[in-house]
Amino acid sequence: MKLHYLLLAAIAAFLLSACSTTTDVVIQKGAKIQDEALQRNKTFTCKIASIGSIFREYGKTKDTARIFADYCGYRREIVAALFGFDDI
Repeated sequence: MKLHYLLLAAIAAFLLSACSTTTDVVIQKGAKIQDEALQRNKTFTCKIASIGSIFREYGKTKDTARIFADYCGYRREIVAALFGFDDI
């Protein structure tokens, strides 16, 4: 009878350790997918979106224009001129 419980305990321990490893893999893959999604979003925002949509979203204030410039790595004075601001 004790052997039966030991065997069940060993199987349970094995299954639980497999779940932990599987969970770690899922978390890592999920993080990678989210990182890739953020990069695709940045590429779209900075390189693909129309100037009209960028202006409507980021051209309202100097603060939002600065955020856009910094996020995309553009020079602030160029973005300021594009949006019609003296500076940002």
